[in-house]
Amino acid sequence: MEAITPVSPDTSGAAHRDLITGEANSELFLQLLVAQMRTQDPLEPQDPTTFVTQLATFSSLEQQLGMRKSLEAIELALQPPPEDAALPDPAL
Repeated sequence: MEAITPVSPDTSGAAHRDLITGEANSELFLQLLVAQMRTQDPLEPQDPTTFVTQLATFSSLEQQLGMRKSLEAIELALQPPPEDAALPDPAL
């Protein structure tokens, strides 16, 4: 068995850029799929299996983007507050 290497948090913002890229890729994928449907030969339409596979791929991509957003929100919620944050006044 291979050893599992630990993952350190990404502080460079690369995850956010990847999310934006993922959403852009999702939009591009949908545009290409619609263009493919518009330009197909009506006398020899696309194989239905291929079309269903493409739709399943798109659905999977949308679900992955949703999970990524949720995980990023959880990560932000679990981060400790900055050390210089004002502490609440115990007298209140």
